[in-house]
Amino acid sequence: MRNPEQILQQTNQLAREFAQIIGYEILNPNLNFWEGTHPRLQMCWKMARAAQIALTDTDPEDAIAELD
Repeated sequence: MRNPEQILQQTNQLAREFAQIIGYEILNPNLNFWEGTHPRLQMCWKMARAAQIALTDTDPEDAIAELD
């Protein structure tokens, strides 16, 4: 079973890959998409979140709440 940090890392990596697919270059390797305020970052996070929920039945937002 994955811990909250692993879930967030995996979802963040998915968001980064989605951003690259749609043509965005993310220069900051430490960027946490779930903290992003720009609409493009938020869109990529939402897509990655949807993928996690669909594929693993895990909501990354729950992982964020566990870390807080």
